[in-house]
Amino acid sequence: MGNLISTALTPECECCGIKKKKNQPIGDPDELYFQPDGWVCPNCASSEDEYDTCLFCGPDVIYRADQINDRGECPDHDGGSVMDDEEKQDWDDYIENLNKDLSHLPPA
Repeated sequence: MGNLISTALTPECECCGIKKKKNQPIGDPDELYFQPDGWVCPNCASSEDEYDTCLFCGPDVIYRADQINDRGECPDHDGGSVMDDEEKQDWDDYIENLNKDLSHLPPA
């Protein structure tokens, strides 16, 4: 009985219309005052043409594909994977130091 009620209250997938307990909201449910932009079943969510996930939010948060940028970031994390000049310089220096340290080793 409880399972029947749970399934009846589950929103249907906006693509195929199926009601499953595993249907996920579109958007980040951890956002304050979250209102889903729709619901999608796991099968339809795997369609990369329509839906995608954010590199930072992880695979459990579904977004519409057009909300994810070329770097795999949602609007909240836009630019999160881009290094600023200081961070890039730090990495360049680190790599240069590693290469210097490794140059003293005999060839393998």
